Amino acid sequence: MRAPLVEDWPVGPRETKTAENFATSAERFVIAHEVGHILHKHLITDSAKVDLAKASLAELDKRPVEQEIEADVSGTFISIESMDKDGIDPRAAVTGIYFFLRAVQLGELVGAIEVDEAHRPAEERLNICDHVIGGRYGSHAPVLRQWARSSDELLERFARAALKERDRRRLVAAARMDEVLRTTTWSMGQRDIARDTALLKEMQSLMSHSPSAVVEALAANLCDADTYRQVLQSASSVEALERDDRWRRHQIAHFIARYAPVPVKQCLGVRFPIMGGQA
Repeated sequence: MRAPLVEDWPVGPRETKTAENFATSAERFVIAHEVGHILHKHLITDSAKVDLAKASLAELDKRPVEQEIEADVSGTFISIESMDKDGIDPRAAVTGIYFFLRAVQLGELVGAIEVDEAHRPAEERLNICDHVIGGRYGSHAPVLRQWARSSDELLERFARAALKERDRRRLVAAARMDEVLRTTTWSMGQRDIARDTALLKEMQSLMSHSPSAVVEALAANLCDADTYRQVLQSASSVEALERDDRWRRHQIAHFIARYAPVPVKQCLGVRFPIMGGQA
């Protein structure tokens, strides 16, 4: 087992167990947060005003921001005090709170998590949790924060490294996508199965390294139905069509998108079969 960012950094049982403990403590806070909603008798939404059969999860998960703050505060206390009752050092609970909210913050930075009126930025939520720890536990608060502060510094370093690596991978993937879409030939004739298979395998690898770079490249080269129709109508022959750069790029992007994972199709807003040709 090895760390994902630095291949020469071996990870042993101790590091693995530490990561598992962080994750377990974070999960305790998440569950405690939801228990806080229950204890405060918060309603997710007014079911009388929503068509439950058609409503999305995002539509159902709407609460006033005050309720989310209350749940964070209660979740903080429940996490810490339940750890103590279970005979576990309560410093682990505070570490879990920091760990979870720093992970959410990283998700916000990369656009994977959206901040809305109810769910405030993770940094703001962490400040609130940290403030109530000081208010409730007084002189014991610095001790409770010991592990969290140490791990928080480490997580910030990891986050900076992760973002730097993400940007590097994105540049590499974007350059390769540009090369593929610029140089790959396409014809109306019989497909080269070996070449197509190799292309899809490479695309799968690129998606695992930088999905956003692949999605953006595909979106930029897929024609909508009207544009594609115009391209077809303007071509005087099959040969002319195959020389049309817009058509060629669309065919390649269409082929890749057809066999892409469902989340990629959803990002592109496409369903198959779509107007736009063979794949």
